[in-house]
Amino acid sequence: MIKCYVVAEGRTDVTVLSALLAGVVPSETVKIVDAGGQSSAVSLASTFLATRSASVALVADADTTAKQRVGEMQMELEDLLGSVAPRQRFGVFLAVPSLEVCLFEDQVGLQNEFGCALSVEAIVQSRYEPKAVLEQLLRGRHQRYDSAAQASLLARLDLDRLRQAPVIEALVQFISRAVHDGSD
Repeated sequence: MIKCYVVAEGRTDVTVLSALLAGVVPSETVKIVDAGGQSSAVSLASTFLATRSASVALVADADTTAKQRVGEMQMELEDLLGSVAPRQRFGVFLAVPSLEVCLFEDQVGLQNEFGCALSVEAIVQSRYEPKAVLEQLLRGRHQRYDSAAQASLLARLDLDRLRQAPVIEALVQFISRAVHDGSD
């Protein structure tokens, strides 16, 4: 029985979340769903809250590092979902600026994978544009940034280290509560 839906913006986000949640939360009670974009993710999360009894975790990219804008976005999304269900049934988890930032929690692993030290510029840029840095690194190997390349990369990184990203820690705590509170 599904006790928590994790609604993600897209396929690459589902790839990251699937890898990071595997073995940490019970897969038989959690379903990760690709909504196909941020507005679709909000709509799908609202639909799940309105039509199912399970908890819902909405995972979205903030697409900014501006703290004020991130706070506003968090409140807007919580207000939207709060109009459908009580606050304890859902969680909004914004990845700042995007979920790809989690991969940079293991800089040593990335350096080993790409066979070179990340430049200071790449490290700084990864805080603001992590996806662009990953795309650039993959281009150096004539690869596209897609869920297959991402899955291959995740298989070589230290997942425990990636799970230390604040958005992932908060998501795991929410799911654990949802699964535990929803148990019979």
